[in-house]
Amino acid sequence: MALANLKIGFIGAGSMAQGMIDGWIRANVVKPSQMMASAPTDRNLSKLRAKGLSTTHDNAEVVRSCSVVVIACKPYQCKDVLPALPFGPQHLVLSVVAGLRCPMHEAFLTPGTRFVRTMPNVAIAVCEGNISGVRGAHATDEDMVVVGKLMNPISNYEVMSDPQLDIMSSTAGTGVAWAAMVMEALADGAVNMGLPRSMAMKAAAITLVGTGKLYLETGKHPGEIKDSVCSPGGSTIRGVHALEKSGVRAAMMNAVEAAHTHVLSMSKM
Repeated sequence: MALANLKIGFIGAGSMAQGMIDGWIRANVVKPSQMMASAPTDRNLSKLRAKGLSTTHDNAEVVRSCSVVVIACKPYQCKDVLPALPFGPQHLVLSVVAGLRCPMHEAFLTPGTRFVRTMPNVAIAVCEGNISGVRGAHATDEDMVVVGKLMNPISNYEVMSDPQLDIMSSTAGTGVAWAAMVMEALADGAVNMGLPRSMAMKAAAITLVGTGKLYLETGKHPGEIKDSVCSPGGSTIRGVHALEKSGVRAAMMNAVEAAHTHVLSMSKM
């Protein structure tokens, strides 16, 4: 299935749908004219029309018009929204809905629907995201190839199990917010010491990006990277000591645990 021949629809037009759309346009994966979105109001649809997408308030129209449909509504809406959609054998259905595992999704869909569960993070908008995927019961090998072609240009894409995706959602998905907090706090510290805000924010952002690239390209353990910067009696190790006294590691681990607990609770809705 060639991507140029796909018509892709979104049921929902929130931040995750917008991020995926922005990433695909930025990476030239699909053209705006190949995409369509539905939502109850024009609040987000107007933004998508400005990018060249067609829009509607009718979810069924999206399904009738598109061969690939991305479910991007809220978890609690799925039990009401999905059963009403006229899916058939011609459809490949993806989902970015948090917390609902494949069997729960498939229980709301037409029996036999080809389905793949995915969980992106918002960095897909700039083609630097992380996307996890789970193959549904009726998805074909060709379907998985198509999903890979859609996701790889905008993310680190990996196929895994439902339980693993729940953990990844609580790490890479929610982790963007925590990384942003770390970036902001690092910049706040610099501002507190007298650096201009714009200069401090840019330095903090580049530091996070650079540290990630250093790990990905060298394979060095984060502890090794830390140790390489910590001179005996130097300023870095003093800062590390301050962070350890504040429990920064435990705080981050606790955040993942709290997020994962909530994700699991959503799977019982």
